[in-house]
Amino acid sequence: MMADQPPHDFFRLACDLGLLAAGTSQELSEQCVRRSITPAQLVLQHGWLSPVQVDVVQTLLRPDQVAPGYEVLSLVGQGGMGVVYRARQKALNRLVALKTVLLSQMSAPTALARFEQEAMTVARLRHPNIVTAYDLGRHEGRLYFVMELVEGQDLERYLATRQFDQAAAWGLARQVAAGLAHAASQGIVHRDIKPANLLLVEPPAGFPLPPGLPLVKITDFGLALLARELESDRRLTVTNMAVGSPHYMAPEQLTGERVDHRADIYALGCTVFHMLTGQPPFEGSLAQIVAQKMGGEPPRLGGEFSRSTVELVSAMLQPDPARRVGSYDELFQRIDRLLPLIGPAMAGQETIVLDVADTAARAARAAERPMAGGRLRTLAKPLLAAAAVLLILVAGWSYLREPGAPEPWMLPTGPSRYLFDGQSLGYWTIVSGAWSTSEDHDRATVIAGAQGTIRRELVSADSSDGKPLEHLRLSLLAHLNRATAVELQFGIELSEGLDPPCLAVRLTDRQAVLVRRASAVAAPEALAGPLPLDDAPGRYRELRLDRQGAYWYAYVDDKLLGTSRVSSRRQLAEFRLVVEGGPAWFSDLELQELVSAPLR
Repeated sequence: MMADQPPHDFFRLACDLGLLAAGTSQELSEQCVRRSITPAQLVLQHGWLSPVQVDVVQTLLRPDQVAPGYEVLSLVGQGGMGVVYRARQKALNRLVALKTVLLSQMSAPTALARFEQEAMTVARLRHPNIVTAYDLGRHEGRLYFVMELVEGQDLERYLATRQFDQAAAWGLARQVAAGLAHAASQGIVHRDIKPANLLLVEPPAGFPLPPGLPLVKITDFGLALLARELESDRRLTVTNMAVGSPHYMAPEQLTGERVDHRADIYALGCTVFHMLTGQPPFEGSLAQIVAQKMGGEPPRLGGEFSRSTVELVSAMLQPDPARRVGSYDELFQRIDRLLPLIGPAMAGQETIVLDVADTAARAARAAERPMAGGRLRTLAKPLLAAAAVLLILVAGWSYLREPGAPEPWMLPTGPSRYLFDGQSLGYWTIVSGAWSTSEDHDRATVIAGAQGTIRRELVSADSSDGKPLEHLRLSLLAHLNRATAVELQFGIELSEGLDPPCLAVRLTDRQAVLVRRASAVAAPEALAGPLPLDDAPGRYRELRLDRQGAYWYAYVDDKLLGTSRVSSRRQLAEFRLVVEGGPAWFSDLELQELVSAPLR
């Protein structure tokens, strides 16, 4: 927040957005004055707002300082990779959608790469059924992406209250297929076709659509995978893991196989099923959805639909891509043959009334749902975990698994929390060395440490009494910068000494090793590894720990480093970050509770 902005402005806007209780701005402003702290510090310390919500408020308070040449007007919504604002392009005096990468993700190289890829991908596409890209840039350490502002209603919201007749459903599906066919001609697979990513707008005057049928605009190419990356197997999503929406994504995405345009055809088939029946073809828990999609025949529509509709939806939902509708040309031909068979009394008779003021509704909806930095990935991460379980069942477990250690079976569907608010080291305890908040090469706020140790408790996000978590996932990004080594210490045993025994993931510029230490100063005993890290030295590495039952599972860059049994001795509910030399950087620290959700 700018220094010359009074606290009351921050709290008034937060109340207007529905992020804080109405009428509390004056009281909170007075607290800031009494305690000599900023509004951001106050709300983050008490957990009243998440770091992302703070960023949204601060952005709206300085609307001319987000992207040169653009003025932010209002919040539209937020997603897994950024926040979308309604903005005005000053030079042309036109309204646009301005999307920014979340500050909490700015230090993650994969997030930046995926954001830039989305912009470059959409910029290559020119089609009436695809949202148009205008501009891409970087300003003050933040990437921004400018797109066509679509004033309309997404299909997901429309389906919440009504269904479509067959003619309308196939009319919309054909438009989506047309946009996807254009993307496929450019070597692009969307990979996340679903009702929420299909925007319904009023067509321009004279546009060749049946009366009452809206124009469809495909949005959110953030998960698009270019064909050349498929060929080289260089992916910006998690290696061998699925990313997408579980109700609509194709089975081959769940197993981490290479996907092509037929995955989008499958997702479109799920969307048509939803349009016709009012619900997706697959329901239940994540594990149940995975099991349904991987086995047996797809669900079939009921007898109230025409035989042609039933057969085409079934052909689009075949689990085996080889048995699925194989091309967009084939899909166009089957839709075009189907429409006259539905009956002229049905064709074009439904008038779809759109809420063109949906921008405000989307802003309200965005304010209602959690926006904490770590929770922006809660849709993708449980799905990744479900896919991981499936892959383990199919391919077997790595040799790095300690004898007797079971296959991972728990999913991160419990509460989650970010452990660094981007403002201060509140709730952290400095044990030794120099620790502070700082900025990395991309000007993202990080935890910086040099020659020392800092610790943080591992307690539930929902626990007011500091109850330790029994099953957990801890993930973070670590950058050596000028340090010689860093360690993520865990499984710390209760001891009278200052340097208790522990386990640690030890990271150097070239390798990662899972070690056990008799004390913090004792020589480490290697348990697993080394895992070579010579592909791109000097970058952020993702470290992840899972505690499932009696075992710890340690990962580096989504590769299993090793496992170790949880000590029978009492352990401290904390972890420690250790830096040798320095400084080193840490960011994106997230703690999630794991729950049992086995495949049945």
